[in-house]
Amino acid sequence: MEAGGTEGRNGPVRGKNGLMEAGGRVGGTAPVRGTDGLNGGRVDGIAPVRWSDGETAPVRGTEAFRDAGGRAGGTDGPDADDAEHFDEDDVDGKDVDGDAAEAEAGDEPPARRKWFRNTVAVLLVAALLANILALLPRIYNMETLPLLHRSRELSGREAVSHARDAVVLIVTDRGRGSGFHVSDGYIVTNHHVIEDAAYAIVEFPGSGLRFAAEVAASDPELDAAILRVDAGGERLPSIEIERDREWGPGERIYVIGNPLYLEQIAGEGRILGTVQVRGRSRPVMAVDAPVHKGNSGSPVINGRGRAIAVIYAAGEIRHEGEPVQVGFAVPLRDLDALLRELELPPGT
Repeated sequence: MEAGGTEGRNGPVRGKNGLMEAGGRVGGTAPVRGTDGLNGGRVDGIAPVRWSDGETAPVRGTEAFRDAGGRAGGTDGPDADDAEHFDEDDVDGKDVDGDAAEAEAGDEPPARRKWFRNTVAVLLVAALLANILALLPRIYNMETLPLLHRSRELSGREAVSHARDAVVLIVTDRGRGSGFHVSDGYIVTNHHVIEDAAYAIVEFPGSGLRFAAEVAASDPELDAAILRVDAGGERLPSIEIERDREWGPGERIYVIGNPLYLEQIAGEGRILGTVQVRGRSRPVMAVDAPVHKGNSGSPVINGRGRAIAVIYAAGEIRHEGEPVQVGFAVPLRDLDALLRELELPPGT
């Protein structure tokens, strides 16, 4: 199969932080783009909301007034002769207006505090709803809804349902991508997903398990990396890899990953063949399954539910004289040296 429709000439594919540069083309066609959605960008979080309680003014009781024996509001206090009469008025409840005014003044601060708390609560809920509503169009739109619908249909197939739980979300300080667990805490992904990252977190979306990960092995030229997590005895779902068996054009495959802020989304397609791209010493697999930002590190699964390649980019080639959008994947047989270094056998 020719890449780009020009005989004997392959278009450049240039990596930048593991992503395809805007100017890169395969066979002179449209540019190849990275699939992790990093590009140095960040996903902004929700700004914190600070709130504090009001200050309660002191409340003076009638006993405090009497003990003071002085003035109240500029009025002379009672003399010794009137002291007994003053106390009797208070005890008998004759000074009703004064007590009612003090009671009303004492109730006012709690009411203000309640109003303040309610106002802050309403504003906090409004801010959270605004952020959620702002994210919804990014998650549910004309591009993602077909992916969700098709993934739901494919999830009933044995090859997909078995492999799906082993597909992980990889989050770093630079972005997010995909990967898959193969055995003993080892995660296969792309080199550019974790390149220059200060940290890497591996999450199994199906179970909610999260682990800090370290790089066990990496090959920038292949754009492949293997991470290691300490599961602490937790039994993790895994995908069996197959790097010895031959595959060819027309074979049905599935791609499972975390595209467009979604998680564990399955897509279906076929192997179109291999293409030789500039900057790589070996040809890569081209598949016509949907591949988007966030799919970097996604496994390519064959009909037997085994991983045969790992997605690293997307672009356009000419196939049978027509331009076709494809995903590019590194065959796992090319990772043989890395896998054997970690003592992972071919049928892991």
